[in-house]
Amino acid sequence: MTSFAILGEEQEPLADLTADLVTALERHGFERNGSAPALVLNVVNAARPRPFRRRARGTFAAALWSLPAPPADALRETYPMLVRALANISLCYVPGHGVLFTTMERGCYLVPEGPDLAETVVARLDRLGLLPAPFPVEELVSERDLRQIKRLYAIGGLSYGNLSAREDGNRFWMSASGVDKAKLDVPGRDILLVSDYDAAAGTIVLSVPPGAEPRRVSVDAIEHWMIYRANPEVGALLHIHAWIDGIEATEINYPCGTAELAESVAALVAAAPDPAHTVVGLRNHGITATGSSLTEILNRIEPNLLPQVPMA
Repeated sequence: MTSFAILGEEQEPLADLTADLVTALERHGFERNGSAPALVLNVVNAARPRPFRRRARGTFAAALWSLPAPPADALRETYPMLVRALANISLCYVPGHGVLFTTMERGCYLVPEGPDLAETVVARLDRLGLLPAPFPVEELVSERDLRQIKRLYAIGGLSYGNLSAREDGNRFWMSASGVDKAKLDVPGRDILLVSDYDAAAGTIVLSVPPGAEPRRVSVDAIEHWMIYRANPEVGALLHIHAWIDGIEATEINYPCGTAELAESVAALVAAAPDPAHTVVGLRNHGITATGSSLTEILNRIEPNLLPQVPMA
């Protein structure tokens, strides 16, 4: 049985919702256990959120808080709570309107107010799963080695995954390596215009605006280039470290950024019934999705995303 815990002060207007969430969690087979919970509902003050610091890598933390009225920009208002509360997901209750779900990779959306609000929230939490990573890497390596891993693979903050959108022809804009996807502020630095691929040299060619100091291009740029070149109808690409059941996947766990991985993923896209709107898997790594735009991709795949990538 999966355990959960409630932290923080359950004050109005969150007291009733918190009680309903507890009832719904227990109805879904969760057991309240504060000693070693897999799920933590951290009730926080919007002005002074107290972060939940995990003792176990597998603990899934949800920050539960409230705003008196719907924010003008829901994503801009709720996204910072993920960092401030060290949460996997933000649950912002707006009385009379519902709960704003906000996650690192999936943006923000509203679960409307209603008699089954708590039940709906818990059902969606349950579908997310409670093991956000395939294994606790920090338990397998030393702190020094972990820093080296982060440097080698450009892991840090919201740097996981990458995204791109076609400009014209085979040219496309792509997020730079290791950049915070919530802060793609400067074209030519944070988001780069890929204009060509030199296959003989194995290098990506960028078009850089005057005066710009570009970050390093993502290692997956080769993959994006091959997909755009072979599929003129593809308008955008999204790569994230999540999974969708039932998708075709590469047979081999190729190293990131290699031509072999790019060719394998591009071949899977080309073989799909609709290459312009498909999702393919990168074994032991994540998914790459094609679509007409990034918004269209997110709207299409969000209901089926699984946060834990299966390892085989």
